[in-house]
Formats: sequence, structure tokens, C-alpha cells
Amino acid sequence: DAEQVRGRLPGDGPDAAAIASLIAGLDDDTLLRAIRNLGGHDLDALRAAYGQIDDTRPTVIIAYTIKGRGLPTQGHPQNHSSLLTVEQYEQLAAELGMDPVDPWARFEPDSVAGRVCGAVAQWLQRDPVDLATPPAVPADIGRTPTGTSTTQAALGRALLDLSREAPEAAKRVVTVSPDVSSTTNLAGWLNKVGVWSPNERRNWFDDDAETIMHWREKPTGQHMELGIAETNLVGLMGELGAAWSRWGQPLFPIGVMYDPFVERALEPWSYGIYAGGQSILVGTPSGVTLAAEGGAHQSIKTPSIGLEQPGCVSYEPAFAIDVEWTLLDSISRLGRPDGSSSYLRLSTRPVDQ
Repeated sequence: DAEQVRGRLPGDGPDAAAIASLIAGLDDDTLLRAIRNLGGHDLDALRAAYGQIDDTRPTVIIAYTIKGRGLPTQGHPQNHSSLLTVEQYEQLAAELGMDPVDPWARFEPDSVAGRVCGAVAQWLQRDPVDLATPPAVPADIGRTPTGTSTTQAALGRALLDLSREAPEAAKRVVTVSPDVSSTTNLAGWLNKVGVWSPNERRNWFDDDAETIMHWREKPTGQHMELGIAETNLVGLMGELGAAWSRWGQPLFPIGVMYDPFVERALEPWSYGIYAGGQSILVGTPSGVTLAAEGGAHQSIKTPSIGLEQPGCVSYEPAFAIDVEWTLLDSISRLGRPDGSSSYLRLSTRPVDQ
């Protein structure tokens, strides 16, 4: 309250007397409003600050605010979980000039606020785009795996087979990975399609006879490597996966990362799905097949992630042919209004096919 502010604000420093004298001339209501109205709540001051920004250099605006300003619980350390009583809610509505029975009522179109909202809505309106029909994706490549293989190895082979059997569909595939393209069996795919770059760049290892994965960067590349940045990866997947609705051209993004690290990027991946970004997330190796690299590389919690994610179909194929079928089915559901995302968990455990 005001009495506590008057007693505590001056402090005990050399300027205590001057501060006490300054606030002595303020009535209680003015003093409390001044203390509560920090700069971050002054929209006019914020607009003026933004107007002074020099775009040629970085700028930081520090806006001090009080959490819950204007509420009975403002500034209280426990107000994160506090709720208003019915009486407090009705009092707040009265102070704001709102109807507590109709809290979502729109502003009058001819009011200042209504005109601002209308202008912003018009500015955010997207022009409709003509949606291209995604190319057909086969349900089966026609090759039956034999011998011993892993589901992770089947991923790379399935992508290569797709490029031969359905080249138009394969042209829409964009693979992304943190730093594990070679250890998740994408080397053959990379050798065929290349790595995306705005400009063609020299491969400094092209004279290494022992290198089996050729890192050719070019504007037509279909693989994107992001380094150890799983959150950036799923953000990119969301944008690529929304190209069908934003630009009318469907892409088939397939993100590959170590399965234990899916949880690092789970929240933005979910948001991307909610925003219409249809993609395929491949967690591999999964389970305990990375145990040799330490406990941090063992995934035991991720199976339920795909099962519980709305707008996503989860697969855990056991055989190479299962990988082909589930991958093709997942691709066939990308880039369309009724489409969905998929989550595949693969393994490096050899299995007799």
C-alpha cells in the first residue's frame, strides 16, 4: 500500500531525504499509479522508442513491466497460478468498460480500436493460392528385401528407389538433418540429389578416394544440414511442410535425427503440425541401439510421443519392407488439405528379412 511505499522507497542511501521529499507531495493514488506504471506499460513511449531505432545496428529496448498489472494480484510472487474471484472479474470488466457476460465482444467497427483491428486484419489477409496436386506416390516399389538388414538402412534405400520409380514425387522430397546424415544412412541419397546451397560451392573433399559420401552443394540440392540444432530443424520442417498452402506447391520434408533427441524439438514440431506444416520425422537409431555411445543416446520415452501427437501417424516398422510401405504411405499424405504428418522410429539392429 501507499504507506509501505513511502517508508521503503527512499531507502537509506544519501538521497533518501530527497526521494522522501519528492513523494511527500503526491497523494496515495498518484504515488501508487506512478510506481505501478513502469515504462513497459507506456505504449506511447514504446512506439516512440521503436520509431527511433536505427536499422543499421542492433537495438535493445528494455521494457520494465509488472506482472498482472491492474489486477488485485499484480506483482505478487504467486500470481502465476492465482485466479480472480467472480467479484474481482466483474470489477475488472467495469474498469475496462466491458460486459463480463460477453468478454469476447468485438470493438465497434467505426471506433478507433475497431478501425485499427480492421486495418491489421486486412494487412494479414493472404491472397488465395491455387493448390497444385501432389504427384502420385506408389504404394510399393516392387523390390523385396532379402538377407539381413536394419530399418535404418532401409530408409536410404527406399529414398533412392523412390527417385528411380517415381521421379516426380522424389523431386518434392527435401531431407533435413542436424549433423547425422552419414550415420543415418542418407549418404546414397545425398550423393544422388546433392546438398542445397544458394550458390554452387566447391567440394573440398572430392579428391579423397576413401570418401563415400560426396558433399556437393548446389541450388538444386534436396538435402539441408543444420548442425546440432534440432529445434531449428523442426522449424524448417514446419515451413517446408506448409509450402502447399502458402505457395501452392507441395514439398515432402523428411527430418532425420537421433531418436533420443526428438524431445529437444518436440514443442516447435508440434506447433508446426498445428500450423499446417505436414512433415515426416524419423527418429533413428531408436531404443537401445545407440547404447554404445552412452546412456544419453538411448531412447526409451519417445514411442508415446508419436502416438499422442494430434495430426500425426506413428510407425515403428520391424522389417525393411515395412519401412518402404510406411514411408511411401507417409509421403502420400503430405502437401494436401486432408494430409497429416508422420513419425517413424527406426533401428540399427540387424534383422533377418
